[in-house]
Amino acid sequence: MPLISLIDAGYKYPGTGKWVFRHYDLGVETGEAVRIAGRNGSGKTTLLKVISGLLELREGEFRKERHTKVAYMDQFSGEMLARDLTVGEQIKAAALNESSRIRSLDMLDEFGLDLDDRIDEFVGHLSGGQRQIVALLCTLAAGANVLCLDEFTSSMDERSMQVAEQLLEHAKMTSNIALVLVSHAAIAVKTDRELNLVSKPVPTHV
Repeated sequence: MPLISLIDAGYKYPGTGKWVFRHYDLGVETGEAVRIAGRNGSGKTTLLKVISGLLELREGEFRKERHTKVAYMDQFSGEMLARDLTVGEQIKAAALNESSRIRSLDMLDEFGLDLDDRIDEFVGHLSGGQRQIVALLCTLAAGANVLCLDEFTSSMDERSMQVAEQLLEHAKMTSNIALVLVSHAAIAVKTDRELNLVSKPVPTHV
């Protein structure tokens, strides 16, 4: 049984006469990485926001397994952190329980980016790429098992991107985290399949 499923799904923004996508089917399994491809404006971000629960389908069905927790993350996710908390405090605040907090700190220690020595550093003192890494660790600590990543690494420097990719691959392999990726840049996370969205919205009357 897929963690999440879209069945004959369609979405259009209120007040518009065009469907962003329609009659779309998608299933994502545990531990799977799916890359969503398509031209600008084809609906990739909209699709990820539907999967994440930020937008509600206009037609069709969205199914989610009982224990599935979906998170949407983009290139600005690090800006949502509390800048007056330390790295350790931020992860503790987000963690589902003590074991998930320790697991995230262990990953921080393993993959570095010089953050393992900055647990007591205020989040606001970190670089943008480092905040993205902390945001990812917080999301994992909070128990998300489906990550919708919308150009998540696009604003990172090369080293931060490498660490993010390592963390995502590690989470996918060891914790069976499912990934739904949108990225124009090359990303070194192994994907199981690629799906394309149509490049033009579907007229309402179709």
